Amino acid sequence: MRRIAVILIVIVMLMIAALVTAFILSKPEQPETIPPDLQVIRYNIPAESNAYTYFLRATNLTSWYPSESEGWKKVYDIMEDRTNWDEQIVAALLRSNELALTEIDRGLACERCQFPQVPSSDAWPFVPFVAWRNLSYVMCLQVRWLHESGRVDEALDRAFAFLRFGQMIENGPGYLIHCSVGSAFKGMVLREIERIVTSCSLPSGHLLAHAFALSSYENHAESFRNALRGEHSTACCLIDDMASGAYKRRHGVDPWGGRNMAILVRIAYFFQPEHTKQLLAEDSRVWIRNADRSFAEISHNFPSNNDRSPAQDLLKPNVVGRLLFLNSTLSYLNLARARCRSDTVLRGCQALLALKAYKQDRGSLPETLDELVPDYLKQLPLDPFDGRPMRYSAEKKIVYSIGENLKDDGGTEADRNTGRTPQNRYAHFNGLDMVFMADF
Repeated sequence: MRRIAVILIVIVMLMIAALVTAFILSKPEQPETIPPDLQVIRYNIPAESNAYTYFLRATNLTSWYPSESEGWKKVYDIMEDRTNWDEQIVAALLRSNELALTEIDRGLACERCQFPQVPSSDAWPFVPFVAWRNLSYVMCLQVRWLHESGRVDEALDRAFAFLRFGQMIENGPGYLIHCSVGSAFKGMVLREIERIVTSCSLPSGHLLAHAFALSSYENHAESFRNALRGEHSTACCLIDDMASGAYKRRHGVDPWGGRNMAILVRIAYFFQPEHTKQLLAEDSRVWIRNADRSFAEISHNFPSNNDRSPAQDLLKPNVVGRLLFLNSTLSYLNLARARCRSDTVLRGCQALLALKAYKQDRGSLPETLDELVPDYLKQLPLDPFDGRPMRYSAEKKIVYSIGENLKDDGGTEADRNTGRTPQNRYAHFNGLDMVFMADF
């Protein structure tokens, strides 16, 4: 028994000695510069030629009328189809935002929108979420107001102008948050286009012109790549500031969320900033290579899926850095999913425009989407989730995507029994099929 105790004591002492040696041998790492392939591509754009200048002014000029909580809620309910159209409230809201909409138009006349560069963790990408949300509602309500007034062509022209706004935000060059916000805004505008398409009586030629024009507003893989580069650069700034203690000195808060973690961070064995940045760089390169692939291909190549959880390796080097790495890469997959949803809505609208034009010309819907090519569509719209053509059922009068669960449920509507209104005609909930109704 004594012999076993001695052996255990020796093993424990050896482990302690190994850890102490590792701590002693650990040396502060020299900060590295961002590798050339992960540097953000930026342009030399004067402020007066940068759409961001005017979009920022529009954001600051946005007036959220009415200020009363009841009226405020009613505007949201109108947007979400939970209440009837209120001409008086919407007209007042648009009047109070004429200057903001004018600045949007000035920005849309520019060739590019470029966000300010983030030099450190003190200047984390600025996104005025509430103001942008309110501004996006104002723009969508203007489209709907034109539509409700019977000015369908004007409504569609305005919707396409606002699609360009979303795309300019998305294409930055900025950061992942800008990609996400731009993509979400495009989804809101596409909802308005889908609403117009299913209820309007435009001639088939006009419908087809809009269908072809939609191709220009798909998510660009290169903008996603550039946003990934920007995100890597910003993450490196944050890691450096956390490691040096600069973050806590400037903000007065410990970013690690607790004393024990803060102690670990000061020990080079447990937190190695440069190794962490190398992990992030390798991950970013994988995502950059996969930026133009379907969601199915991206999710199968998701780097963190094959990484062991650091919780299983608490005594291995750089456990803190690996925790940071796993948390940060999850956001990449979420954004890829959101971008696929946005493109799905766009391609669904494209298919609806072509189907409606076909029905106007020939009296009935086609049996398959192949009949739309090449007279009504240049090519079959592909499902961004699996890269195959969008699904279609002439019998059910639906076009649909298999959604993020990557299972073809035959056009099952996720919200069939949840009070869905005719104005809110497509679904993208719980990973089920995203359905677009072609019951013209």
